[in-house]
Amino acid sequence: MRRWPLVLGLGLMVASTAVPLAGQAGPRGRMGGGPGPMGMGAAALALEHKDELGLSEAQVGRLEEIRGEAEEAVRPFREEMQASRPQRGSGERPSEEQRQAMRATMEEMRKALEPHDKAASEVLTAEQRTKLEALRPRRGGPPSGVGH
Repeated sequence: MRRWPLVLGLGLMVASTAVPLAGQAGPRGRMGGGPGPMGMGAAALALEHKDELGLSEAQVGRLEEIRGEAEEAVRPFREEMQASRPQRGSGERPSEEQRQAMRATMEEMRKALEPHDKAASEVLTAEQRTKLEALRPRRGGPPSGVGH
């Protein structure tokens, strides 16, 4: 039963590679992938919850800059993953080799986001950082309520 996190992760990855990139954001500037590892960095997540976090106009402005920089940093990784996955609707599943390559690319993308997440964190107060952590999706475990 340890395969479901892999399947879920790959599903999220495939879904998020089809989302619009910078300049084509959805409502409230959010990228359409949802609040997952591929959909948002810390700046985008903070902006999505700016009212809950009580962000100032100055914080919003800086976080928008950081979000744009983060989107540019991950663009090559998203394009690489999109190009390497099977054609939509073909019924093909990625081979084990393709899945391993996608996992490696995802890890590189997470590393590329780290400095942007750190910069976003530095814009927030300690209280805002605590609230943001509570809003951040959890990796490596089942979603709330699953299997309990």
